[in-house]
Amino acid sequence: KGHKDGQVWVSDHVLPATQLTNDEFYMDWMSKWGDFDSAVGCRIVPIPENEVRFNIHYPTSCLEHYEPLAQRLLNGLRAPLNRAVTLSRHIDERQISVASSSALLDRNDKAACILDMSGQVKDANCAFEDLLRSEHLLQQVQGSLQLKDLHYRDAFAKSLRKTALLAGSQTPRLIVRDDLASWVLSFSRLPLELTNGLLAHSPLVLMLVTRFGQAHEPHNLFEFSQSFGLTGAEERLCKALSGSGNLSDAAVLCGISYETARSRIKDIFLKTQTSKQADLLLMLEQYRTG
Repeated sequence: KGHKDGQVWVSDHVLPATQLTNDEFYMDWMSKWGDFDSAVGCRIVPIPENEVRFNIHYPTSCLEHYEPLAQRLLNGLRAPLNRAVTLSRHIDERQISVASSSALLDRNDKAACILDMSGQVKDANCAFEDLLRSEHLLQQVQGSLQLKDLHYRDAFAKSLRKTALLAGSQTPRLIVRDDLASWVLSFSRLPLELTNGLLAHSPLVLMLVTRFGQAHEPHNLFEFSQSFGLTGAEERLCKALSGSGNLSDAAVLCGISYETARSRIKDIFLKTQTSKQADLLLMLEQYRTG
């Protein structure tokens, strides 16, 4: 581990297998591979969190013959190996950049960014950069993104990590409320298929931030609800829909499933004699503004 990047090492010069015969690592792993206790290796580290190892293992009994040949071979190969790993890194970085930009391309209606599992921002749209500069909801500490409100920080970190590690069809969402607004943070893992497998990469996550204004004054929607005989649940859905303009986000704000929201809004349509969300939103706005 203490060897420099690109340096060729010989195991029998560094740590002979004879010193490991009673070691747990040797007994549980090395001994099961048979008589291949000697090796010559080279370690290439293109970036600090990633490294590639090239090792040639051979029987200790053949040390005299294999060691000089293996050493000569890796000494001759380490320069082209280093170039290959460096090229692989550049290709991967380009693919990641293209994938990130594509994921943000159609997100102009919301603040959006690409994060790795540690919360490092890899890419972001203008709306997200404006949100970050406002220093209201989010902040960066030592390069990692976190919520300013302490009450939500753990939930944010868990949602990000869960999305990065467990790619699935469901999109985790986190609702954050403060004095100014309600915010919905949606997380989805970025589908990324790199063409080479030399380097391991941290999964990337697309995060969307939607801001909803404060709920309208109670008397406005109370009058609206009384006029059309809406239930309390239907009134709450109207409030959420009025703030978000989107039934899916309104369902999240109300803590109900999308299917429940769809069923509920159909009843609202009947009571208000509307047939689509746009008409209902226009009616809500008219009542709100008087």
